[in-house]
Amino acid sequence: MTDGTDLAARAEADDNSAGAVRPRVALVDDLHVVRAGFAAIHPRLEVVATYPTVEQFLRDAPEVDAVVSDLKLANTTHPGVLQGRRAIRALADEGLRVCIYTEESRPFVLAQCLRAGASGITHKYDDPEVTTDAITRVAAGQFVITPGLVGVAEVLQRHGQLPEVTDKQLEVLRERARGLSWQQIAGKHYITVASARNRMDAVTEKFAGYLRNASPADIEREFGLRPGDLLDE
Repeated sequence: MTDGTDLAARAEADDNSAGAVRPRVALVDDLHVVRAGFAAIHPRLEVVATYPTVEQFLRDAPEVDAVVSDLKLANTTHPGVLQGRRAIRALADEGLRVCIYTEESRPFVLAQCLRAGASGITHKYDDPEVTTDAITRVAAGQFVITPGLVGVAEVLQRHGQLPEVTDKQLEVLRERARGLSWQQIAGKHYITVASARNRMDAVTEKFAGYLRNASPADIEREFGLRPGDLLDE
């Protein structure tokens, strides 16, 4: 089992371009139809295996660069299995990079996923290319957050919770929070899309660091929740 750190090394060793190296991923989802179709709609990923539960994945322990997992995994066939933050923690404790693949959109829930050890989040209703990009970036060792969490990151920055964000990084953060595309941001600042992404990546890492070090009370306050709304399971 790997944690994705050898992805760049495999790309460098490949005779073709780095883009030809597909990240090796495993999918954990309780729905058979999702597991059956995932590889077909994400051809730029090497889906080495799919599982209905985290327990089955951990038992087999295939070598992967990232694990793609739904949050809700318990059903009538597999009641009481690991899911949500407990599942994320179990995977992260094995040194795995986890990308959440979910329909959940509430920012405070998604923030808790990152706090539990996930490295990225993508939605089932996203375009497949968006999901493939998110998973690829997680497999390469980066953090990926949804547009909703970009807005939260901007609020945290204004509250002084994301220190050392540079002026250039702040510009990209604000523009992404307002829905500008990477192409629009790059054109506005006369930089490449890759440069715009790199600036946002730096902010995202600081955001993930904040979430992993913050207490439930800190997150409740920043998200405008009432005490006790955010359960630290």
